[in-house]
Amino acid sequence: MNPAITLGLCFIPLAIIVIGMKFILLLEESGREIKHVKEESLKDHVYLTGVYDDVDKEDDDDTYS
Repeated sequence: MNPAITLGLCFIPLAIIVIGMKFILLLEESGREIKHVKEESLKDHVYLTGVYDDVDKEDDDDTYS
């Protein structure tokens, strides 16, 4: 058998293990993220009030006169 093929076949189990571990990590972290998003959606949210108020309204009139 060709040595290059034999050497390539030796790395197949290592590649399978690495790909498997990455897939398991993807599934585990996706589950954690879904859980985190659900928990955050149930919390009370603080919204800013007066975001679009014109705070310097009197200064605008003097600038363009």
